[in-house]
Amino acid sequence: GITGSNPGPKAAETEQIPNDYEKQKTSRIRLTRYLNLWNVKEKHWACSSSYARTHTTEALSAE
Repeated sequence: GITGSNPGPKAAETEQIPNDYEKQKTSRIRLTRYLNLWNVKEKHWACSSSYARTHTTEALSAE
């Protein structure tokens, strides 16, 4: 039936909104952490340019 144990599509929609928002929030935090980590690695690679060069070519060929 429409009422009772089976909630309508409206109920499902309202449930999804906070979940999606939480997902966006966590993914944004993860992205920030990743970028910070990347910046640290970039500085490290600057010290050994040969390693940086090989990694860059790997990244470019992977695309």
